[in-house]
Amino acid sequence: MLAHEVLQGLLRRWYIVLIGILATAGLAGYVFVTTPPTFEAKASVVLVPPLAQIAEGSNPFLYMGGLEQALAVLTVRLGSPAVAEPILGNDADLTYSAARDTGTAGPIIVINAEGNTQEATLRVLDDVVKAVPTSMKFLQDELDVSQKTRISILTIVQDSKAKPVTKSQMRLVLAVVGAGLVGTLLATAAIDRILLSMKKRRLEKNLDAIDKNSFQKVKIIVESDGKSDFENTPNLPGSSVNVPAQSLKRTVSEPRKTVANTEPKMLTEGQNAESSHARAVREVVSES
Repeated sequence: MLAHEVLQGLLRRWYIVLIGILATAGLAGYVFVTTPPTFEAKASVVLVPPLAQIAEGSNPFLYMGGLEQALAVLTVRLGSPAVAEPILGNDADLTYSAARDTGTAGPIIVINAEGNTQEATLRVLDDVVKAVPTSMKFLQDELDVSQKTRISILTIVQDSKAKPVTKSQMRLVLAVVGAGLVGTLLATAAIDRILLSMKKRRLEKNLDAIDKNSFQKVKIIVESDGKSDFENTPNLPGSSVNVPAQSLKRTVSEPRKTVANTEPKMLTEGQNAESSHARAVREVVSES
C-alpha cells in the first residue's frame, strides 16, 4: 500500500521528478568532467634460478620449480614501507602493487602502478621494477648467499605508455546518480504530502465558510419575518435541495396569519355564547 501511494505521489508530482532527474544528470556530468581520470601501467618480472642449479648448456626456464618461497618473500619486501615510501613519497594519488601472477605456474611477479598523470604513473612503475632486483639482492645479502646460488631477476614486459582508467570516475558518477535518485524520490514524496495537507486545510476552511454563510442567510430570513424581499434570495450553498424564495416567505408569514385568524374567531364565539345566555335570562324573567 505504501509503495502504491508513493507511486501515485510520483505521478502527481511528475514535474518534480523530472526536475530531480535533470539535476542529477547535470551533477553526474559535472562530476565526470571535473574528476580527473587515473592512469595505469603494468610490468612483469620473473625469478631466474641460480646458475649452480642449471646444467651446463640447459635452458634456465626448465629449472624454475621451487622458487615459490623466494617469490613470496620478495613480494612481501616490495610491499613494505621501506620500499614504498621512497617511491611514492607523500603523494596520495600514487599507488602500486606487486603480487604473484596467478595466471601462470612460474615465479612471475605482476607490478601494477597507478597515478593521476601518465608521467607519474610511468615513473612509479619504473622505480618498482628497479626495486625488484635491489630487494632480491638485499634479501640474499642478509642470508649471505653465495654468488653461484643467487636468484636473479629478468623483466619480461613493461608498459611504455600509461592507460587511462575511469574506474574512480565511474564510482563517483554512480554514487552521485544513486544519491540524486534517492533524494528525488524522498523530496517528491515529502512535497506531495505537504501539498496534499495544504489542499486539505484550504478545503476545510472553505467548508467552514460555506456553513457559516448558510447559517447567516437562514438567520437573516427568519429574523426578517417575511418582510424582506425573498424573491432574489439565492439558493443556499452546500444544500442539495433548492428552496424557492416564495416558499420561505409563506413559511415565515403563515404563522402570524394563523394567529391573527384564530383570535378573532375565538372572540366571536365568546360573544355569541354571552348573547345566548343573556337572551335566555331575559326570556325566564319575562315568563315569570
